[in-house]
Amino acid sequence: MINIGLIGTGTIGKQHLERLHKDIYTNIAKVIGVYSPNSGPFVAKQFGIKAYSSSEELISSDEINAVIICSADEFHYEQVKLCLKYNKPVLCEKPLSQSLDESLDLIKIEQELGKRLISLGFMRRFDPYYIQLKKSIQNKKFGEMLLIHCKHRTTFPPPNSNPSTNAHVSLVHEFDILRWMTNEEFKSVKVYVPNKSAKAGEKLQDPQFFILKSSTDRLYTIESFLSAGYGYDVQCEIVAEEGTYSMPNQVDLLLSTNLNIGHKLPYDWNERFSQAYDDEIRTWILSLYTSNKTDLANAWDGYLTTYIASKCDESRESGKEVVLNIPSTPQFYLKR
Repeated sequence: MINIGLIGTGTIGKQHLERLHKDIYTNIAKVIGVYSPNSGPFVAKQFGIKAYSSSEELISSDEINAVIICSADEFHYEQVKLCLKYNKPVLCEKPLSQSLDESLDLIKIEQELGKRLISLGFMRRFDPYYIQLKKSIQNKKFGEMLLIHCKHRTTFPPPNSNPSTNAHVSLVHEFDILRWMTNEEFKSVKVYVPNKSAKAGEKLQDPQFFILKSSTDRLYTIESFLSAGYGYDVQCEIVAEEGTYSMPNQVDLLLSTNLNIGHKLPYDWNERFSQAYDDEIRTWILSLYTSNKTDLANAWDGYLTTYIASKCDESRESGKEVVLNIPSTPQFYLKR
């Protein structure tokens, strides 16, 4: 039995606590303690588990075998670093760090340890529809892939959003899933800033439009609209030589009545990707028992998404296409 400690009991932390109490995790893992400076004791009492007084106390505890980090982004680096210090496998929600230098530091430490301890929470890799899209690219049923169009619209933007939020908080999921589906890296990005929505707020520049060019000169487009308001709407369409593959975005039945047809949209990421989160966390837990290869994102994947997002900032600020110099994946991250 894997004893898990969870850091951060905000929205996604509590959602993970609830899913880890599902029957599918019985006999393989259980959360025995949490740390959160404000709500931790209350949530611990609610779930009947221990409240730790600091992240280091939780991570260093002999009772804890593995750690899930759901804290605010600015704390991820120090908390992941502590997991490496105490030799604890960790599943960290994105980002690995807000800093490229800090991300590289974690990669350096992990490689010096000689074993992979860091997994990143890019759950879309476990979504059934994205898995089908990846297989469609591989089997070339409609010929070679030519273009990919993505849309990422949310009901409301994250708190304290600014012009960088679209890329760094939201579209890192697109950056990761496009790399994972295509097995290609990007070589340039161009960000366009259209007319600003009146609902965007003072500091947020929304929507934004991104064009990424792959290493094989394929174009991937991404629309980011964080203040769309009407629902959580994530779409992906692959254009091939003889047809297209489009991912549906619904969580309920398609209804037809009174000359109308439609379906309910998800409210947020958890409603849309609940099954993907379940499969991701279960895969991570089972990986702690074996050395089998998984589709979990690693520290290198986390570094690259932050690197790509930083280049998007450059393009948005300059108005120009920006070259991405992505190095080859270290051999250490090709294993397993």
